[in-house]
Amino acid sequence: MFVLAYEILFVLLTAGLFLALGDVLDFIGDSLVSANPVLIQQQSTEALRAFFVNSILAIIGTLVCVFILYVIFQWFGWKTVVKKPAKFWKFFLLNLIWLASWLVFDWFIIIGLRGVYAVIGVTILASAFLHLTGILHRTYVAGETQIGKAISKTFAIGFGKIHKFVLPYALAVIVFVVWSQVWILSPVDSTGGFALISLFCVVFAPFLAWYKFYLNRILDII
Repeated sequence: MFVLAYEILFVLLTAGLFLALGDVLDFIGDSLVSANPVLIQQQSTEALRAFFVNSILAIIGTLVCVFILYVIFQWFGWKTVVKKPAKFWKFFLLNLIWLASWLVFDWFIIIGLRGVYAVIGVTILASAFLHLTGILHRTYVAGETQIGKAISKTFAIGFGKIHKFVLPYALAVIVFVVWSQVWILSPVDSTGGFALISLFCVVFAPFLAWYKFYLNRILDII
């Protein structure tokens, strides 16, 4: 139950942060217009620069907060599943290095490829990232606290034993289909957003909680 609660709390807090971000961006735009509407109408370079800088800072700040929340709840979740102590600061560093590395790979794909090939490359990397991240978390919390060894072990298990993950990924496809249908049918307003968040809490959160226990059991066998 605690693992499920962590997943639900994470999505609720994340949704709250993005809603707050929307309000902040609206405030930034409104304040600029009200402060100097003539310059805005003339597309003043200084005014536009201020708008974009403040907006980017707000977005970056929100993403940093989401990342911190993600690490906190993943740490609590995996500690609960594995039932072993793990240092938070090192788990945070592990996730920071892991995410930064994948973002660098994505950047090289984007600048090195063009058009549909870049999309395919980023999609493959994103899929590999999602596949390996849970394994990395469990590997670290289960006792492999050296970051380099944890990452190398993650790749060995993730690609060497990929057939062990057929069941959860088949369920993930079903969950995604349900999610996408609700997304399509939901109105583009606060009601639709509430429906999507509710669906996550009802469908995605239990799946993610179950996946942690499934992954822990599979890796124990391996």
